[in-house]
Amino acid sequence: MPKWTKGNSGYAGKGKGQGKSDLPTDIPARYDEAFLEEMDARSEVYKMMSQRLLSLVTSLGGLDGLSYQERSLCKRAIHLERLIEKRELTLAINGTIDEPGYFNAINALSGLYTKLGLKRRAKQISLRDYLNHANKPEPPSAPSPAPSGSQPFHREDANGKQRIDDQ
Repeated sequence: MPKWTKGNSGYAGKGKGQGKSDLPTDIPARYDEAFLEEMDARSEVYKMMSQRLLSLVTSLGGLDGLSYQERSLCKRAIHLERLIEKRELTLAINGTIDEPGYFNAINALSGLYTKLGLKRRAKQISLRDYLNHANKPEPPSAPSPAPSGSQPFHREDANGKQRIDDQ
């Protein structure tokens, strides 16, 4: 989850250890900047929305590479995506929806994605970060078991041709 969002994962519950919360488990119908922070972090919708936000931010090159405006558009995009999804779920169970509102929401989401960019961006890293990562030793791997019995040994002769010797 991006570091600018912090969900409420504490027990705001009633009674001992029941973990019931008065916090919402789904997004509000109207966008609010703190909609994720105000949700119950234990809910499936919160987890899904946090994962979507993380995926979107990662696709755009990471949180450090985003401007304030891009961060704001990311949160708005996942909120709108969930609203569209809820309308589609209503349709799936033979419910009725406001069709013009549904198509307006899809067009708005398309516009947000266009503003953010529809292609993935590479994360910009500094030379120092690259060198620090490149100089980290690989964790030792477990040795593979030695083969049993006599095994052929491959080597090149003086002319560069491969020879196989039995040991």
